[in-house]
Amino acid sequence: MRKTLRRYKAPAFTAAAFLVLGVAFGTTMTFMYESAAAAERAAVGALQDERDFNSRELPEFFAILETVSGKGPGVSLKYLANESAKRVETEFAGRPRAQASMRHLVATLYSNIEEHSAAEKQLGLALATREAILDKDHPDVATTRLALGRVFLAQGRYPEADTEIRRALAIRKSVFGPKHKDVAEALDHLGVAKYEQGELEEAESLHLNALAMREDLLGPNHVDVAESLDKLGSVYYDLGEYEKAEPLLRRAIAIQRAAFGDQVHPDLANTMVNLGSMLGYLGKPEEAVEVFTKALDMERTWYGRNHSAVAKTANNLATVLLRQKRYEEAARYYHEAVSVFENLPENESDAARIQQGRAMGNLARTLALRADDVERGDGDAGLVVRLRKDANERYKRSIKLFRSTKDQGGGQLPRMLVMYGQQLTTTGAVDRAEPVLREAVTLREGDLGKSHKQSAYARLSLGGCLTGAGKLEEAKRLLTENFPIVEDKLHMHAGVLERACRYMIKLFTATGEPDKVRRYQAKLEALNPSD
Repeated sequence: MRKTLRRYKAPAFTAAAFLVLGVAFGTTMTFMYESAAAAERAAVGALQDERDFNSRELPEFFAILETVSGKGPGVSLKYLANESAKRVETEFAGRPRAQASMRHLVATLYSNIEEHSAAEKQLGLALATREAILDKDHPDVATTRLALGRVFLAQGRYPEADTEIRRALAIRKSVFGPKHKDVAEALDHLGVAKYEQGELEEAESLHLNALAMREDLLGPNHVDVAESLDKLGSVYYDLGEYEKAEPLLRRAIAIQRAAFGDQVHPDLANTMVNLGSMLGYLGKPEEAVEVFTKALDMERTWYGRNHSAVAKTANNLATVLLRQKRYEEAARYYHEAVSVFENLPENESDAARIQQGRAMGNLARTLALRADDVERGDGDAGLVVRLRKDANERYKRSIKLFRSTKDQGGGQLPRMLVMYGQQLTTTGAVDRAEPVLREAVTLREGDLGKSHKQSAYARLSLGGCLTGAGKLEEAKRLLTENFPIVEDKLHMHAGVLERACRYMIKLFTATGEPDKVRRYQAKLEALNPSD
């Protein structure tokens, strides 16, 4: 047993979770039905089912792990999940309540190794069983619906997740009343569904409600409180309210550190990732790199290297390094993220494709910026050519991934089209850049309207391309109309406003309007007084 535990820490933890969850299930059942003798006997029978299962099957699970020695813990966990699913199907066929409970545990195993479709299947069977033998408003039904909602969140199926979590919330409120720890849990998960659908104000309200409820019921230092703080901090981060987000995330980390001690724990790592992202935007890149690096080490230890959490953190760390112009380091972490996303068990799902596309596009941008940096430093011309060629290929692959999803990657496709179009313009391929940027403008304006800052940014890029192509009349109209929006809504992004000034200077130089050239040179000098 010691040998097996050392070799397979993650599977051993999961098997232990089987034991703990099984006992918890039986204990909960006993508590819920203790007032009625007949129901109590049923609960005790269910508890005995769980104990029988653990005593018979846990040793076999460890034996299964030994048989796949040398194949790695990821493979072992998948084999364990598959074998568990088979045994639950056959050995619990005559005990539906226990079978439904065991299906939940098997679904947890599948979710841990990101086999979400298999997890969904197990939970669907558990839900059908529980609704058949229990009341449809039974709390166990709510638990299954909430678990399904979490699987849908992991798959990027946010409207379906919203529906299942709402059903679970309604059942829990009807059973437990409006204020209960299980109600707070459902509120928090519904907040995540709203957050992922871009409904940030509603997500904020749900997380605030869950946080207040958990603090009142569980005390200010409970790990569930930390979960709500983390989720609320993420909402404020996306709203750009960093001064609200930072103390929430730091408080969540303090609670988690107190609870987990020196243990590696995924919840702590996740909160650290959220803090790192925010620190990057607060102009604290060195601290952000430190936080991301520690979180990445935790996640690699917990999940292994081939897990979406590892890829997302590597991607975030690379982004901070990119802002510091540490191009080679950034490229290394982006490469890692792309590799992991490409090798996930369900890498063909829309959610996985979008993640792949993001990481691929970020890598492309890093390669392009490194090429510009090498060229400015009069470096290896051959390296510049290779970097730009690689960047272009990765931009095209990223765009292809976004196009292959149901909604073309949401807001990611036009963003990537703009980045690719800028790269083509920079390298003088304006004839290829123009249709790319026109599509980006059409998509941005169609989704967000003409006055949105992202639409303005896309038009700015198109205007620069048209200037380079010699289409000065259209470029002049586009850039002149667009500049006030850029100045008003993108002034905090000095690089964007600088780009706009340079485009205007180039345009009016080409059209022979020196007064306007001087006007935009003055604006540019105000942005860069040392130049």
